[in-house]
Amino acid sequence: MAHAESIIITIVFLFILGFFKTRITKVHWLKSVMETLMIGVMSILVGPVRFIRCGLSCDAV
Repeated sequence: MAHAESIIITIVFLFILGFFKTRITKVHWLKSVMETLMIGVMSILVGPVRFIRCGLSCDAV
């Protein structure tokens, strides 16, 4: 359950970060939020994808 909560908190934080990023970039808030969320979600998926691909046999990098 803690894993799901941390993912939800991270997504909410990324949403807020993307919203406030518009003050610097002067881009529409929805575009900024979606861009930030996409980058964040891709980075969240790196760990599980690496684990599935390599399993326990890969050396830690």
